[in-house]
Amino acid sequence: CIALVHGAKTKKEYTTQYCWEKILEQKDAVPNAKWILVDRLGYSYSSLKIELDLDVQARSFEYFVKRESRLGKKVILVGNSYGGSVALRSPLYTRNASLEWY
Repeated sequence: CIALVHGAKTKKEYTTQYCWEKILEQKDAVPNAKWILVDRLGYSYSSLKIELDLDVQARSFEYFVKRESRLGKKVILVGNSYGGSVALRSPLYTRNASLEWY
């Protein structure tokens, strides 16, 4: 599973999909991967409309990563800009899970 985490807040049309457009054009290079575009809490299409700190953003991946790990799947978190900081911080909350980050 490859989860793409967008960067800092911007207009809806420039966050998740726009941020990863060029990457997604190449997704066939990894044919068996499950691709997930993450809308960070409080941004873009997220129903939560408050700003959250880095730790809250990073912890939001805990359930998802641990669930995928229990299913025997690795999760690769790929972050852009602030999303990179979120992805790098996530291992603090996902110990013993199969997580990689780039």
